[in-house]
Amino acid sequence: PDSSTGIRLADIDGDGDMDLMTGSYSRGPRDRDGEPELTSPMGRLSWFENPGQGASPWIRHDISRRIRGMFDAFVVVDMDKDGDVDFVGTRGNSYPYDGVFWLEQVRTNQTTARFAPARAKDSKEVDLPGMD
Repeated sequence: PDSSTGIRLADIDGDGDMDLMTGSYSRGPRDRDGEPELTSPMGRLSWFENPGQGASPWIRHDISRRIRGMFDAFVVVDMDKDGDVDFVGTRGNSYPYDGVFWLEQVRTNQTTARFAPARAKDSKEVDLPGMD
């Protein structure tokens, strides 16, 4: 099952309350050939929607899942200066997809936030926690 790698609070859906964003990695079993099975647990990058009421459940929205994937560290920041939050993070243990990634929040007709891989031309410099 998933093991959490971090938590960030941000108003992801723009409704004025703090939502929760979290990354995780999978400690799922591998068979003797060293390759993950299709049924193996996956690493996850998700956000949880704050319902705004204490007794209501928080709704999980998966942004990305990968077999044997690891979402290590991430920051919530408005990378493209369009007024909504985006995600910048690092991913490991998922070759050939290791490295830094940026997911841009895109507005659609749906009521929940949607994310897509961002374009390099929209990038800007951002300070990452613990990186001096």
